[in-house]
Amino acid sequence: MSAVSMPDEVVHRDGIEEAPAREYMVPVARIMGDPKQGRKRFTDEAIRQMADSIEADGLIHAVVLKPAPDHAESGMFMLVAGETRWRAHQLLGRKLIRAVIRTADAQSYMIGLVENLVRT
Repeated sequence: MSAVSMPDEVVHRDGIEEAPAREYMVPVARIMGDPKQGRKRFTDEAIRQMADSIEADGLIHAVVLKPAPDHAESGMFMLVAGETRWRAHQLLGRKLIRAVIRTADAQSYMIGLVENLVRT
């Protein structure tokens, strides 16, 4: 059994092309937060609101991950973007989360930076 699997359904329509980044279903337990994450405070209220939104509407945006340094052999991933979504999945007891996996550190850094700047 694979630890990371593709979603069962992919919608294809005329004029829509697959983006270069594929999404995967990744075990929530195989994800760790980034200790270098610029955002340090995640309120219980914000996580609960996200969990309520996920319950009502599903996960709108996939989290962004990269292979975890020093843990790559174990198949662990580190969050680049989406820590509140990840924490909400943990709160809900979800086993899998939809994710995009990046490997370029510079690209990962920019994605995380932009996501945090949007909040300020």
